[in-house]
Amino acid sequence: MKKKLDVSRFLVINEIPSEQQRRWVVGAGDGRMGQGGVAIATIGFKHAAGYEVVLHLDNGKQDSFNPHQLSPELP
Repeated sequence: MKKKLDVSRFLVINEIPSEQQRRWVVGAGDGRMGQGGVAIATIGFKHAAGYEVVLHLDNGKQDSFNPHQLSPELP
């Protein structure tokens, strides 16, 4: 019987406290361009450079993005 892989030990997940959560918009070069949402966490591999930002999008979905894909939402 094959064991199920537990990847949680390889990941670093940092939840963003609600008082620090900000709105972001997905930039050009992505099929989700123009969608906005709130940054709720960052996620990365323990021994790798870089990370992804997890957005709770306005359409209710959650997805991750390279920080360079995102711009702060302007009023």
